[in-house]
Amino acid sequence: MNTQQLVERLSALCLGWRRLGPLAHDRLSVVSIAIMLERIIFFVTRRDDVDRLTAKLIAFLKTDDLASATELLKKSKSDRGRRHAAVLEWDPARA
Repeated sequence: MNTQQLVERLSALCLGWRRLGPLAHDRLSVVSIAIMLERIIFFVTRRDDVDRLTAKLIAFLKTDDLASATELLKKSKSDRGRRHAAVLEWDPARA
């Protein structure tokens, strides 16, 4: 497919959407609201009490209890906590 054909197909696609008019607009609005709701649910379910998590983590790290610190972070609902657990498990000797 050359550039001319690609441009023609994209133009036809855009014109097709315009012909749908209000019908397409309503469907797109419903889709965008569904996506927003999904994102809200995603972020709310991964929320964690960061202040509590930080206090416990500092207490474990001050006593050099890496196993408990790693376990605490693994159990965290937040993605950030689980990523930090992977950092604590990292062994430079294996790198």
